[in-house]
Amino acid sequence: MKITVLGSGAWGTALALLLAENGSDVTLWSYTEEKTKTLQETRESPMLKGVPLPRELKFTSDLAAVKDCGLVVMATPSFAVRSTA
Repeated sequence: MKITVLGSGAWGTALALLLAENGSDVTLWSYTEEKTKTLQETRESPMLKGVPLPRELKFTSDLAAVKDCGLVVMATPSFAVRSTA
């Protein structure tokens, strides 16, 4: 299943990791392109130090990632839910 997780903090990253480990096609969305690049380069979240992110997990800062998804998970901070949705 194609899944996009909106929010790349500790909660969103942990959910994306779990979903990817269970065989889903997962994209983790970050609010900023800078955070997306950091995740791509380090394959580790600063919020989950020491937890490697699998190569299958994709990263983006483009909200178009939700197109044609079977599931979209909102894992943004409460103050950002409205603007993200």
